Amino acid sequence: MILAMSALMMQAQETDGSYSTAYHGQSVLARFKGDVATSAMCENKGLSILSFGGNIGYEFLPKIYAFAHGESAIGLHDTGGVKTYTRTTNIGGGLGYKLFVSSITGKTPSRDNSIDIYAMMAASVGNTEWKQTVYEAGLKLKIVKGLSPTLGIGFRHTNSHTAGVSNHNGIICSIGFGL
Repeated sequence: MILAMSALMMQAQETDGSYSTAYHGQSVLARFKGDVATSAMCENKGLSILSFGGNIGYEFLPKIYAFAHGESAIGLHDTGGVKTYTRTTNIGGGLGYKLFVSSITGKTPSRDNSIDIYAMMAASVGNTEWKQTVYEAGLKLKIVKGLSPTLGIGFRHTNSHTAGVSNHNGIICSIGFGL
């Protein structure tokens, strides 16, 4: 059933000519993508979050990709004038869709400028100080083809499972590099 739906989608794209010409010429390795980024969230309820993480993904259909996510985050707490921090390591995954692709050189669009929309979920693993589950959705801008700077903005909900640390909602901004 899934293979039949994929074949129909590929055939529909072939008939209207959109995006499919560049995708058919791509090797399997060219469909892999990855990025690393540093992210920060605005303070909410006395908590600010800083993280460093990365994604590795695969574009399994034109403009649609799945990715695995990993990050190390620090929650900076300011409760009653006492400043503390907690650490966590999160692993998860998500899906992305290329909203806009621009090919300046006429080469493979998946390696050129793009604006992606994505959704991601991750949970803390191991013996971390701050047990949590995070849900995030946002936009990511890739500026040039190949190794490229990336900028991101989104919304993240952090569902805390640690006593004394409240849930956190906020805007998340990221800057990094991607392929």
